[in-house]
Amino acid sequence: MTTFRSKVWQISAAFMGLSLVMCPTELIAQALSKPIILDPISEAGVDAVTVHNIYGKCGPSVVQVLGVREQNGDFYSIDASSDTYDILLIREPRRQLSLKKFLSDYNGVDCLTSGSAKKLLVWSNCAGSACGYGYSFVVVDPEDLEIVAGEDGNCNSLCAARILGSDLPLKIDNLKLQSSRP
Repeated sequence: MTTFRSKVWQISAAFMGLSLVMCPTELIAQALSKPIILDPISEAGVDAVTVHNIYGKCGPSVVQVLGVREQNGDFYSIDASSDTYDILLIREPRRQLSLKKFLSDYNGVDCLTSGSAKKLLVWSNCAGSACGYGYSFVVVDPEDLEIVAGEDGNCNSLCAARILGSDLPLKIDNLKLQSSRP
């Protein structure tokens, strides 16, 4: 008889592309027999940053925001010096789009209706004075997993507003301008 916990494990494992040769108890026992060793550990302890992941849905795609260090309202910051962050859109286990190359220190994500279709809006800006005042925007079609903004995927708030038919990118940039003024 298969318990609910076993079914959840099978679904999760199938989604991650794992093949189940062992039952979950055997897998956990095997993992525990091979501990992960952090070496070297200094006298000050382990230098670790706590991050969390956010999951949602935009149109037919699952959206995963990975490696969020801090969330402040609609914005979140990442540890850009690590390799633990990304925004993934997943349609099927083997069909996904990574937006990692578009992310910087401060980012935001929203799913908007544009006409009759959903679009994912991602905005990003670094924390330094050389970053300028406006955010960079990326607009993604979650149906086709395609970036629909600009030649290199990035565009400014005017470009993103035009593609989406929404003034949200303009409002986001206005918030950035107001918060960066002396």
